[in-house]
Amino acid sequence: MIKSNLFSVWKKRESGLGRRLTLREVAAETGISVPTLSHWLNAKPTRFRSDTIAALTDYFGCTMDELLVEVDPVEADEEEV
Repeated sequence: MIKSNLFSVWKKRESGLGRRLTLREVAAETGISVPTLSHWLNAKPTRFRSDTIAALTDYFGCTMDELLVEVDPVEADEEEV
């Protein structure tokens, strides 16, 4: 199962900038809607669109491997309980 790791990538970027990022700020810079960013931050995107992945990796200066992580489906189900 593939999950979003955007929360960790986001926090790393904030640390590098020395300030917090807002959903609106990232949405304006990437062209990704606030609800979509929220889903990604909560590791619950319903789909992984290539244009969204490209915009996020470009903005955060990360690789797709850093943005998306593979998890054991059993562990993922246990986290949701």
